[in-house]
Amino acid sequence: STTYYDELKSKKPKNVNLILRTRDLEYDSFYKYGDDWNKLSMKQFLEKDGNYETFSSYIQAPPDNEYDAILIDGRSRIYCARHIYDHNLLADGGRMLVHDYDRKWYHSIEIWFEPIYSVDRLTLFRKR
Repeated sequence: STTYYDELKSKKPKNVNLILRTRDLEYDSFYKYGDDWNKLSMKQFLEKDGNYETFSSYIQAPPDNEYDAILIDGRSRIYCARHIYDHNLLADGGRMLVHDYDRKWYHSIEIWFEPIYSVDRLTLFRKR
């Protein structure tokens, strides 16, 4: 949320750069939450999670740079991970975190990234 981002930003060290890209709220309002995401077909999941065309500016939000850590939370997480991989956005030794990784459809991220640690619904990855 933007509240959490604002709190983090106020406490961050000077050598940390935070980038927040909010979701398209008009798109979000189209869907009702509360579904069991793991019971959806892959097609239904991708429709709910958002496709590349709908979220291209969201997916491409981080400028081409190298980052020590990237957190993916929100929509189009698979496409976000693919963009990070394709554009080499993780620095050597960098890590990517994905929220809600308990949703089985996100596991296709493992094509590009190796899970190394999980706690609750958050998983830490390194590039393969």
